[in-house]
Amino acid sequence: MKLLTKRGSPLLLLPDPPRLAIRGLELYPAQTPRGRLARSLAGLVLQARLPLGGKSVWVDLSPEDSFVRWLAGSARVALDSIPKFAVLAGNPNTPGQRLILLLFDPVGRPVAVVKAGVTKAAQKLIEQEQQFLESVPTGTHGIPPVRGTFANTKVRAIALDFLPGRSPREADEHRLPQVLKNWLRPQQTVFFTDTRTWRELAATSAEHPIFKSRAVSLRNQSSSGALVHGDFAPWNVRVSPAGVWMVLDWERGDLNGLPAWDWFHYLIQKNILVRHQPATSLATSVEALLAGSEFKAYAQTAGINGHERSLVLFYLLYQVEVIRPSEGRAVTRDLLSHLSARWG
Repeated sequence: MKLLTKRGSPLLLLPDPPRLAIRGLELYPAQTPRGRLARSLAGLVLQARLPLGGKSVWVDLSPEDSFVRWLAGSARVALDSIPKFAVLAGNPNTPGQRLILLLFDPVGRPVAVVKAGVTKAAQKLIEQEQQFLESVPTGTHGIPPVRGTFANTKVRAIALDFLPGRSPREADEHRLPQVLKNWLRPQQTVFFTDTRTWRELAATSAEHPIFKSRAVSLRNQSSSGALVHGDFAPWNVRVSPAGVWMVLDWERGDLNGLPAWDWFHYLIQKNILVRHQPATSLATSVEALLAGSEFKAYAQTAGINGHERSLVLFYLLYQVEVIRPSEGRAVTRDLLSHLSARWG
């Protein structure tokens, strides 16, 4: 197999046949023009059967291993054989790094995506995602069904059907409001203080000035029920050729979350991690979102009118004090301070 790296860390492990390696490149959710160009050039190199670069490695697997047999079953190949696969390494800077495997069937078609973890932290995240996906009502818009699961003392994994498509571009984002609106349950009332995110924020930031000043007006407030992803960002979304959005990576999923947090996350994290905007530009983007007609209609349905700014500040505080991301935390903190001062 061919190992490709990014900034010195493993990124992609591609199978030897060029046609499968080209499909394996689809695992990499490139967000920047530079990243998409690099992925396209790699595909052209493979198509022309030219040397791709990277390091050639051997992966030693036994068809008798229980995990390998499970992979074979997920790929619909003979259980005494080893399926062809490609691997995307998760973020090495994130606790609980997991591996994403793209499995190919006997004729080389991608049929399943497997997320696997070997460390305790990674296995815990996979277990959380499995439990969430199995608890979501069947047919919920934008959520993939579980294809299969595996667990032993060494590895835990979850398999989903392969979803053709790519990360959303700006031209696709007109569908975002409808995706999030579909996750609202207007017939259900949820008090802010009864949500998991509120409890986690209160446990870490009860004495924070922003929490203390804003919590007073929110404590007795309620909204419609909302299914929340928790890390809703372009790199966790696949847009099909028909324009249908399917959302992946549900380890932070919550059936009863705070409305609008996914919308804030999508906008803010994309602008921090992809566009590298400073706090002042981010603040302008946030205020433009809140003033937009689509967000106002969503807020009306969700029952959060009048509390939008407080929810933005709580979202940012949650990112800084609870999630504590390995990338973008300093800019998030700057945005929190900037908006708090701006909004009084």
